[in-house]
Amino acid sequence: MKVLASLKAKVQEDYQSTFLFEKYDIDEETKKEVIENEVIIIRNFRTMSESMYKVCKALYDTSIKLKADRSFQAWYENIGLGKDKVSELLKRYNLYIAFPSNFKYITVLSHQAVKLLTAESLNSNILYDVVELKITKVDPIIQKETKNV
Repeated sequence: MKVLASLKAKVQEDYQSTFLFEKYDIDEETKKEVIENEVIIIRNFRTMSESMYKVCKALYDTSIKLKADRSFQAWYENIGLGKDKVSELLKRYNLYIAFPSNFKYITVLSHQAVKLLTAESLNSNILYDVVELKITKVDPIIQKETKNV
């Protein structure tokens, strides 16, 4: 337990928040608590991103193995996944593969954004623009798409 507390303190010592606490007149005690929470959020977001990628990849790999004999749907239903979720995760994996340097961006995309960005009707130039600009909201994606139609 002491080792864990020591490690936690070390991580927090090494971490430097870029938030301008002074600009908002935030007292030292609140600042310390906020930085602790920031460390938790960032560390866990990284873990969540890695987990999302691993889930998408495992699902993709399994889809390749099982689609040949049509058992893939039965398999994913057996583990509690539905068709829409599987579709989203497989599409997200395609985005991970297409844009490997945009790992965090792809992880935070909503289901609807993933669906829009992987639609067959989407112009590939728009896709590259959206990813390059890291647009995560659906409305700007739709606006960009309708401007180029």
